[in-house]
Amino acid sequence: MGGGHGQLPKQANFGKALGKTRAVASFAPNAWGLYDMHGNVFEWCADGYGEQLPGGTDPLGETSGTDHSLRGGGWRDPAGYCRSASRTYGKPTSKYYNIGFRVILSSVF
Repeated sequence: MGGGHGQLPKQANFGKALGKTRAVASFAPNAWGLYDMHGNVFEWCADGYGEQLPGGTDPLGETSGTDHSLRGGGWRDPAGYCRSASRTYGKPTSKYYNIGFRVILSSVF
């Protein structure tokens, strides 16, 4: 991802190097044209948090409970947290400078 000791990150905002969140699209998009999927802020997910995800395609995780999954890492996190497989959790009522969300719309053809 770039951004070792003394360097600014080149592909995502992580590791405290930039010192705060950055505007959307500050870095190049991924292969699907999506910006900021890793780093900058953790993203709230619609699925609940469970220690283990069920198998299958795009598992939803827990359907009950009060905690939701957070993915993608944030600007204060090391590079290892800045990946979709890295998950943590929080309550929807939590407020923290390192958490955001992504609005996704799908079109019907």
